[in-house]
Amino acid sequence: MDCPDPAYRNPKKAVALIEHAIALDVEHPRYLIVLALAYFRSGNLEKAVVTQRQALESPKFPPGYCEEATAQLREYERVAAQEALKS
Repeated sequence: MDCPDPAYRNPKKAVALIEHAIALDVEHPRYLIVLALAYFRSGNLEKAVVTQRQALESPKFPPGYCEEATAQLREYERVAAQEALKS
C-alpha cells in the first residue's frame, strides 16, 4: 500500500485483505490503522477518519503509537475537509 512504486499499489485489494484480517482477529487496533490508511489511499476519506478514530479510542491501542496515529488522523481530516470544499 505504501510501496514507493505506484505500479505495485492496490488500495482496493489492501482494504479487502485487512478487512479479512480484522474479521479473523478483532482484538488488534493496529489493524484498524492499516485499514484507515487503505481507505485513505483508495479515496474513502470519511471511512479513513472514522476508522482511525476507532483505533485511537481502543483501550488496546499501544500508547507508544498515539502521537503518530493522531498525526495521521489530522492529515486524514485535513484532506477530507479539502475534498468536502470541492464538492
